[in-house]
Amino acid sequence: MPYLSNINLNKKLHNILSNYHTYIATPVGVLKLIATEKGLAAVLWENDDATRVTLSEGMRFDEHPVLVETAIQLQEYFAKKRKVFDLPLDFTGTAFQQQIWQQLLKILMEKREAMVIWPEKLPMKSPSGQ
Repeated sequence: MPYLSNINLNKKLHNILSNYHTYIATPVGVLKLIATEKGLAAVLWENDDATRVTLSEGMRFDEHPVLVETAIQLQEYFAKKRKVFDLPLDFTGTAFQQQIWQQLLKILMEKREAMVIWPEKLPMKSPSGQ
């Protein structure tokens, strides 16, 4: 059994060393942003339940490129200068959660593509000729 404990300890240690976080002030309160080498992993509310996300916050690193870009895009969003986010994401969860997130992304992308293509399919003139 000690071997299994070492595996779990190594996983936790890896998460601590590979995750980074920062804090940003927003109109909805202070948000904690957590990122990995792959992308943004979590956005947590100021008084969020720590057990809701099982992800380690890792070490604070305000200059992490993903965290910096996330902060910029969130500030643009709150200033009403941005409607769509363009960030690399790192979904952490069970296999089932991963499948759900991938399906949601697929639906969102299809909806976004339909919104871009749909106006192009409209006739140039209305049926009444106007």
